[in-house]
Amino acid sequence: MSGAPTKNVEDFAKRFLAGIVGQETSIERLVDAPSGLSVPEMLSALGHPSLGRLGIQLMADFMHPTNSRYFDAIYGSFFGQKDIRAWLVPTMAHPTDSVYIDPIFGEFHGRDEITAWIMDIMPRVGNIEFVPVGPELNDGSVYVQEWVQTAVTSTGARVPMTRGTSVRRYRDGSTVYAADYFDTATLTRPEVLAASRDCGSTVKVDDIMRYRMRGA
Repeated sequence: MSGAPTKNVEDFAKRFLAGIVGQETSIERLVDAPSGLSVPEMLSALGHPSLGRLGIQLMADFMHPTNSRYFDAIYGSFFGQKDIRAWLVPTMAHPTDSVYIDPIFGEFHGRDEITAWIMDIMPRVGNIEFVPVGPELNDGSVYVQEWVQTAVTSTGARVPMTRGTSVRRYRDGSTVYAADYFDTATLTRPEVLAASRDCGSTVKVDDIMRYRMRGA
């Protein structure tokens, strides 16, 4: 969905903001009623400018109470809305001195900037999975894991897109450094581009350049 949010999305955002007062950082929140939004409207709502960091809670709200799965390349799979929220909300609440590095979109600093990028781009990457490769390395303060990013097409086929490694550093119970390193060359192969379109990705070159050219 492009352009300004529809009236349906605007009304939903207002109801969400009014209803989450007092639960802004809650991991006990459970939403078992369907949102009533279409898929494009859900994506639009996640990027609504009035939500800010609350978009993380809304992402969890959209998860089915029991029949949902969130897969993270580092942390693994989470099933059901409560399990997903209990991981998503504390982990994404990066402190102000945190850093996130993506080889395509660039470097992001602080909770607000990181969250804004996540909420803008992640809902639009399509149906992809990160399959862990090799052992996980974790000494309590640094976590490293290799993975293969895979597009899940409309036929159920899984097409490898790129192989990479994620690094996370922790301090005082929070993630303070997150960097994803991967081979960008394979992303331009015809079969990978076709799989990306088929799995529902709507991320464009203009989106990438908008972030890469910040401050230029």
